[in-house]
Amino acid sequence: MRYRFDVDVVVAVLLDVGELHDFCTDPHLVRVRIAPEDFHFFIRERVMSHALGNIEAGFTLKYKNKTLAIASRSGTMHKIYMVGNPQPSYPKLRYSVDLYTSQTSSRRAGVLQKRTPVKITKVYVGPKLVRFLLTTGSGKRGWYQSRTSYIYGRQPILEGTFYAG
Repeated sequence: MRYRFDVDVVVAVLLDVGELHDFCTDPHLVRVRIAPEDFHFFIRERVMSHALGNIEAGFTLKYKNKTLAIASRSGTMHKIYMVGNPQPSYPKLRYSVDLYTSQTSSRRAGVLQKRTPVKITKVYVGPKLVRFLLTTGSGKRGWYQSRTSYIYGRQPILEGTFYAG
């Protein structure tokens, strides 16, 4: 059996999904994987983040028993929009940042100093916080907790990133 979706309707429904609605502003439906009685929607979101500026992250949503929900609060970072070409694979921190041991833990994993090169691979969107997984070239890892609002004069944490709009 083949299923057909009206992309505009699917995107409108995806925008109404809880915390994802607060985090994402410009939805792009990437692909739909269909299994009997179990639909998974893979969406790629472009959003202005308080911590990183203009980014793209991917999330999985599932439709089961007539309910659409986030399959996981963790998403994959696809792109951080930066000034200049080529873009560095490990951009440097603009500020020193505190790291946490997990997505929701209050235990600190340490501090990364200003100008440390980092790679950001995952994003976690919880009910009250947004965290990004930072990894250094030497393998040190930890979750950075994003600010919840814009602070005038304070730039995103990576050199070469910016706010737009």
